[in-house]
Amino acid sequence: MHAASPKYKLHYFPVRNLGEVIRLIFHYVNQPFADVKISMEDWPSYKSKTPHGKMPVLKVESHTLSESYAIARFLARRFGLAGKTDWEKARADEIADYHKDVVKDFRPYIYTLAGLEHGDQDALYTQVFLPASRHHFPIYQALIEESKTGFLAGGVGPTYVDFLVADYFWTIKGFSPDVFNQYPILQKFLERIYNLPKLKREPYFFKQFVSIKRSSSSKKSSWKSDAARPSLCSGYRGV
Repeated sequence: MHAASPKYKLHYFPVRNLGEVIRLIFHYVNQPFADVKISMEDWPSYKSKTPHGKMPVLKVESHTLSESYAIARFLARRFGLAGKTDWEKARADEIADYHKDVVKDFRPYIYTLAGLEHGDQDALYTQVFLPASRHHFPIYQALIEESKTGFLAGGVGPTYVDFLVADYFWTIKGFSPDVFNQYPILQKFLERIYNLPKLKREPYFFKQFVSIKRSSSSKKSSWKSDAARPSLCSGYRGV
């Protein structure tokens, strides 16, 4: 008699951000999971129940794990998305760690756009976003070209780092639709990941996406709706 499948419960805000790479993994491997959404109103009372006062949190069997990258790596190893060889595994981890630094470089502009911090959007676009994109986007393109397979770690299929990077760039593309026009390899990478059969059939990903555009007439954030605001804020802080 086979043991029952583990019961996975992801606890996070009802947004994409830090929880999305985890959801992408579950959907890609067709693993059922409970997507437990904690509202911003309930967060203060729930915070003390988390290991480090942060989300996302994954509960599986009798264990609790926090930190989005740690959760992604755990699931990647469990479901065969960590890389097939030792080199692919190391490469995936290397790029994931690099990507964490990239997110930090974009953060001042993203935070201001999201309304998390005060700042001059136009100045930050010029002084932060453009230099960061001109530095990092060619590196990602080179990584994809070097892989020969279209997947970052160089394997014949995706690893967790492909989902991690694709989701972040999908967000960037949301507020700057033409941002990858000069980076066709990155554009094709996004299309490749989001057109994977196991992901393409999930309209959930696209329904959750909220486009946020830089305001050209104001130094403050421009939101399409009040509901858009927490979709970016809560996750980037990793609160």
